[in-house]
Amino acid sequence: MKIITLTCLLLLAANARAAIVTLNNNTPTPGQYTTFAAAHTAAGIGDTILVHGSPTSYGIATISKRLTVIGPGHKPNTASGLGATFDNILIDNNVTGVRIYSIKTGGLLGQGTSPLNNVDSLVVENVFFTGGIIAGAGCNHLVIRGSVFQGVAIDLSNSNIDDVIVENNYFSYVLALYDWGGTGNKLVSNNIFAWSGDGVLVDGSGVRNTIFQNNIFYGLTANSGTQSDCLYANNLSFGHNSNNNLPPAGQAGSNNLVNVNPQFINAQAPSEGSAFSYTRNYRLQPASPAKGAGEGGTDIGLYEPVFEFSMTGEPARPQALSITPNPVVVPSGGTTTVNFTIRKSTVNAQ
Repeated sequence: MKIITLTCLLLLAANARAAIVTLNNNTPTPGQYTTFAAAHTAAGIGDTILVHGSPTSYGIATISKRLTVIGPGHKPNTASGLGATFDNILIDNNVTGVRIYSIKTGGLLGQGTSPLNNVDSLVVENVFFTGGIIAGAGCNHLVIRGSVFQGVAIDLSNSNIDDVIVENNYFSYVLALYDWGGTGNKLVSNNIFAWSGDGVLVDGSGVRNTIFQNNIFYGLTANSGTQSDCLYANNLSFGHNSNNNLPPAGQAGSNNLVNVNPQFINAQAPSEGSAFSYTRNYRLQPASPAKGAGEGGTDIGLYEPVFEFSMTGEPARPQALSITPNPVVVPSGGTTTVNFTIRKSTVNAQ
């Protein structure tokens, strides 16, 4: 008990300087602010903007300082099922340490919808993209995980990008990676790249200095674009119309499963389409050849090795489901009793 108490005190001390600002554009709203611009102005550097689910888009959000933005998920498992949607997220130049979790958005871009510029140490997690991410010069230390790309995917449009991790994402687009040149290190792990039997992984100026491991290429070929200094290890390919070979010509690789059905629990065949669907189940059947075939004996696909993919995009944190009574009006100097209903994280639910 003493250890637990001390740990809690340390956590409280560590977070004492970070505030939480609430954003809700519903009417009536229990949030402090109804527009992202107002919440952003009120938030200090290092603060968190907590975004409520809403049937109305929050529009275009511009971030000009180090903040964490947390939504409820893109399709949360709640009574309303309402996620938090933004038309686009724009991050100003030279901003470091932005964290974006559990929302739906068109794309992640820089000032004036140009590529991100000198946006360092960016983390994107559990986000549903109908567009994609375009990163330009000086965008180093990027982590993109647990997200869904239902359209144009990830464009690293500059050769000076280093230390990029793309893991546990679902990509549905005819091409997934664009202009991944440059000598910087990049890791692409435990993703599903899906298309309707004729998609390609790489386009533009190509991909260089990238490790591909534990990925499933499903109706989409890795044999595409200009590739150099890449390693393909413990991946699986299946369902492309003409080319399921791994590794691509001229690239190193080992332990890949070539043109082998991954045997998802419930997913459409490549010929039937590739769009992400909440009614599907992209986990592997017990007898799947991808079970235990990943790096270090892990599984190939979305659900390994450490990060747990969430079908609904809900954050891996406890969530408040209800507040009773809501809203509460208390006279000055008065008191009231408020009951909270809270549940633990449900990212493992399928």
